[in-house]
Amino acid sequence: MTLAPPSSAELAPWFERRFQTERGLLEAILARTELSLRSRSIRLTVAILPGREVYANPDSGLASFQRQAARRVAASAGRRNIATVDLTPTMRAEDFPVDGHLNEPGHCRVAGALSRALGYPPPECTTNAGPAVAD
Repeated sequence: MTLAPPSSAELAPWFERRFQTERGLLEAILARTELSLRSRSIRLTVAILPGREVYANPDSGLASFQRQAARRVAASAGRRNIATVDLTPTMRAEDFPVDGHLNEPGHCRVAGALSRALGYPPPECTTNAGPAVAD
């Protein structure tokens, strides 16, 4: 018998209960950071970088949890009119080779996506394999 991972709809109530304290901390951190930066005319942008499971095992419970967490972070930022950059479409499973940390091409993709989102041209990245494009 194979157990199916919970759907996002099934996970949402549990997520709310389990992470109520952490959500409050996130709200407080966003509020204080945004206020501090706004007083200096600096705009805050939050980057959402999903974990490896979203790409390697998209139907797993952990992937579902990661997507739910990303939605909650984006919603918290949105309530404060803080811009978000969702890096989910930018990344690939091979960007997280073994331990969940980004490799050089993964870092290059993140740099390119963030640069474009902030209105800058993507950087030219150099990896051990030679020059790479921040696509």
